[in-house]
Amino acid sequence: MPAEHAASVRAAWDKFGAIFRARALVGEGITAEDYRLAERLRPVLTRRLFDAISSVDCLLVAGALAPPGALASVDSFYFMKEPIPNIVANYTGFPALAFPAGVSSEGMPIGVQIMGVPGSEHRLLDIAENYERADPSRFAAGTPPDFGNAASLAFPTGSAPIEPCET
Repeated sequence: MPAEHAASVRAAWDKFGAIFRARALVGEGITAEDYRLAERLRPVLTRRLFDAISSVDCLLVAGALAPPGALASVDSFYFMKEPIPNIVANYTGFPALAFPAGVSSEGMPIGVQIMGVPGSEHRLLDIAENYERADPSRFAAGTPPDFGNAASLAFPTGSAPIEPCET
């Protein structure tokens, strides 16, 4: 349970950095009832996600909902204030790969995450490699990513289907 982790952090306080300590202690606010509910819902979301993406090579997810700001201005608890689109892979255990997709018009990096069904790790690596090789100029400052042809970057026609997994 989250409270147990907070107790471990308190017991070894000096072994952890300030940001980690603060984040770990936030877990004390998660009730046992909320934790059990999340555990009961995990297999439901996992099955629904598998059903939704098992017929495609991957699901493309934004790395963040806005371009990054200056590192010095990042809030340690940003993840509690705005949705994090790529957290679904963490929750379900599906394989995912985050990689740079280009830069914003301000020259800041923009990332994406691709997620696949269990066992599709090799496909995710191939997709990311194909995307990166398709147009290296997208990483030049002031060139926002263009996902208009993302579907054509995945796999050639006739690629082997992904085998379903047990969830």
